[in-house]
Amino acid sequence: MMAMDFQAPVQRRFRWLRVGLLTLVGMAALSLVAALLIAERYRDGLAETERGIAEIRADLSASVLGEIDLEQLTHQAGKLRNVVAHIGAPLPDVLSSVAAAIPANVRLELLEYDAREGAGTVRAVSPDPHALADFVRTLESSPSVRRAVVARQETLPGPEENYRHDIHLVAEP
Repeated sequence: MMAMDFQAPVQRRFRWLRVGLLTLVGMAALSLVAALLIAERYRDGLAETERGIAEIRADLSASVLGEIDLEQLTHQAGKLRNVVAHIGAPLPDVLSSVAAAIPANVRLELLEYDAREGAGTVRAVSPDPHALADFVRTLESSPSVRRAVVARQETLPGPEENYRHDIHLVAEP
C-alpha cells in the first residue's frame, strides 16, 4: 500500500486560514485607528461648537434682548393681540411700517394707536437728531401711513445728550 500524506493539504489550508485571519486582524486594527482619529476630530469639532454656543449665549445676554422683562413683553404682546383682534387691518400695517423704519440708533419709548380715529403716537429717542428726522421721513413715505407729523421735539438732559420726538401718525384707511 501506498502511504498517503494527509498533512500537506491540511497545512496548505491552515496557511490560507492564517493569512486570512492575519488580514482580518490587520483590517480591524486599521479600522480601529481610523475610528479613533475620526472620534478625535469629532471631539475637536464638538468643543469648537460648544465654544461657539457659549459665545452666542454671552452675546445674547449682553444684548438688549437679554435686558427685556419677559413677563412685561408677554403682557404687551397680549394687549396688542387683543387690539388687533378688535380693530383688524390698519394696526399691523402701521406697526410693520414703524418697525421697518426704525434706524439702529433710535429706540421707541411709546407706541399708542387709537383704532376709532385711525391715528396714533410714536415717541422715539436717539442721540442723533438726524436719525430721528430720517425716521420721520421714512414713516411719511410708508404706504400704510397717510401722515406723520412731529408733534413735539425735546432735548433730554443727562450725561449724554439725547433727543426725543413725539410723532403723530394717521393710518391709511
